[in-house]
Amino acid sequence: MARRTANGISGSAGNLVFYIMDGEEYIRMKPGKRKKKRGHVPHPRQSAFGAVSKYGSAMARFINKDILFPFGRYGYNQLRGWMWNQYMAFAHEPDWGLSAKGGITCSLNREADLRDFFVPALHITDNGGGVVDIHIPSFNPKKEIATPRNTVNVNMKLLMSASPFGADSHSIDNVWVEQYGFAYADTVLPAKTISINSSTPHLPTAGHIVIIVMALEFEGYEKGTVVHHTEKQWLPASVIAMGRLKA
Repeated sequence: MARRTANGISGSAGNLVFYIMDGEEYIRMKPGKRKKKRGHVPHPRQSAFGAVSKYGSAMARFINKDILFPFGRYGYNQLRGWMWNQYMAFAHEPDWGLSAKGGITCSLNREADLRDFFVPALHITDNGGGVVDIHIPSFNPKKEIATPRNTVNVNMKLLMSASPFGADSHSIDNVWVEQYGFAYADTVLPAKTISINSSTPHLPTAGHIVIIVMALEFEGYEKGTVVHHTEKQWLPASVIAMGRLKA
């Protein structure tokens, strides 16, 4: 039954479904029942979409816990669509290195695109055995990072989530986080390499599908106290690479 709420109409009436997304009201038809044919082999694109939807959504939930904003339906849809494109392009390759198809990253926040905040290009190396190096070139924070007013510190958060994509049912997904904090000053910082080690005795990650996420967090003065900027327009986060871990 459709009902009017403070935010709009939601629910169903006959074959119509009313729902609210990002403050806007939408109507769609109820999907019809689909009958499975015996012996039917799904199209590879359909199988890929199912795998990405299932395992990619789980990876997104884990990542979302370590980011300062809930990226919600927009972020989930963006991520799954981007992962599907990567998966269709590279999953058939035995050596699917950590990369982004066409150099296109995936922004998880529609209000803040990482490319508008951070100029230097990162380089990612898979060393095998679950160890991934993220190389950050030398840069000047004041000249190469866009920040809110009164920013005093910047925190670069690097996250890696891994999933067997059905290859190992005892482990659906995991996430590892490394951080690099520095002062927002007019000085050149030296190049730096951050390593993420996803290998543990109980979780062999070789062959698992991984995504690498980069997020920026800003600290500034508010009434004499240093606090995090929590407005979404100042919380850029993007998936910068996807691939299959080396043995």
